[in-house]
Amino acid sequence: MSEDRVYDDGLALERTALAWQRTALAFAVAAVAAAQLFLPAGLPAVVLAFAGAACAIATLMVATMRYRAVHRHLHRTGRHPGPGVAVAGLTASVVLLGVACLAYALGR
Repeated sequence: MSEDRVYDDGLALERTALAWQRTALAFAVAAVAAAQLFLPAGLPAVVLAFAGAACAIATLMVATMRYRAVHRHLHRTGRHPGPGVAVAGLTASVVLLGVACLAYALGR
């Protein structure tokens, strides 16, 4: 079985990868908007905006690596490897960033 072709006709793995790419794009847009909006507010706002941009890049990298790993595993074994620790960690970091942004906005 060739690893170059998709694993299933429903393209579930590919749809999931595209959803994570859209999420990374949304993080990047939000980071740019936050940077422009809060630039006059000072350094803490800029740091949070750069943290959002870092989350966007990390999301894209983790999603790409996870897609490739699951794709290889499916072609080799025929079974899904299960939930990824990296995705859970990334989700937790994004939640923490959101809480930090909310605390900053409410504290102003």
